[in-house]
Amino acid sequence: MLKLEKPALLAALAVVLDVVKGKNTIPILSNVLIERDGQEIAISGGNLSMDIRTRCAAELGSDFHDFTVPAHQFAQIVRNAAEDRILIDDAPESGQIVVRSGRSRLKLPTIATNAFPKLPLPTSPKTISLSSDVLDKAIKAVAFAADNDSTRPYLCGVYFYPCDDGLVLAATDGKKFSKRLIRSISLDDDVSGLPAIIIPNEAIGPIRKLLSTGEDVEIIHDAAKVMVEVGGTRLISKLVEGTFIDYERFQPPASSVTMTVSAAALTGAIARVLVATPKAEYGMNFAVTSDTLSLSARDIASGEGEDEIAVMASGSVTTGFNGAMLDECIDHVDGDEIEMIVSDGMAPAKIRTPGSLDDYMILMPTRTRVG
Repeated sequence: MLKLEKPALLAALAVVLDVVKGKNTIPILSNVLIERDGQEIAISGGNLSMDIRTRCAAELGSDFHDFTVPAHQFAQIVRNAAEDRILIDDAPESGQIVVRSGRSRLKLPTIATNAFPKLPLPTSPKTISLSSDVLDKAIKAVAFAADNDSTRPYLCGVYFYPCDDGLVLAATDGKKFSKRLIRSISLDDDVSGLPAIIIPNEAIGPIRKLLSTGEDVEIIHDAAKVMVEVGGTRLISKLVEGTFIDYERFQPPASSVTMTVSAAALTGAIARVLVATPKAEYGMNFAVTSDTLSLSARDIASGEGEDEIAVMASGSVTTGFNGAMLDECIDHVDGDEIEMIVSDGMAPAKIRTPGSLDDYMILMPTRTRVG
């Protein structure tokens, strides 16, 4: 016999459901594992590359047995329960559980718990401890730049690596790149000597969901797996195999022009030009002088657009960018002003908060369409 409160059970199930597919060629992967954990229960779900385990308050009878049950079907039953008090009778020999609430009595099939896959814990003796808010801010600032092309798996995730000043996070799809530094002062532990890792895209969303609680987070990883633990919830994920790109090679040349501009003014100008030329694959011309940025784009099928805004620049330069990608980068700059370091031709541009040396983005230029 298992007695639970509906709100607490729903909250625990919501944590694990994101990584459990409703339909699976391996039936056990559609189930959640519910097992005794001291005076509480632990609820686990996952797939062959990631799993999540969280705890939930419960009253456990002496006759309680661990069981697995179809995750999404079970969650729907709990969600529709007539009362907040939920009782679960489990009988391993019958291959089913009975869920009771109010006058309802619903049965669900189970699968033996020994068939449920669990990823082993990382073996590293070192732990990284820091604020959830600090880590979430850094992940958000870089994850948008990660690739989704499975033919380049080493770009399909967020790169973590230690440096003398702290912990660096980075991501790129080859067209845009973003980097953030979590300084040592924000870390409770020495990260030197830890291996560089790439956390896959599929784990980033669930990790950020855990970080939204605001509690401190602990990270343990080795060369193959990472474990992220927040409060009573633990996520384990396999890591991306491969080597991240040497992004230091993609920097603007020393002869580049530095331009400072209002973020709102630039995003507004980009939006106005894109209305007339909505195809994001076509480049947008950027003509910079010491006090003016002129934007223009032409597309025979759609139209053409021009706009001009005030800037402060160290010289003159003409180049082109994908307007939608630039707008996305601007959205991830802290502050009301941005600094762009740009050059003629096909040299990459750097985008950052004015004067920031550690946190920045790189955007590759685009050949523009002239008509």
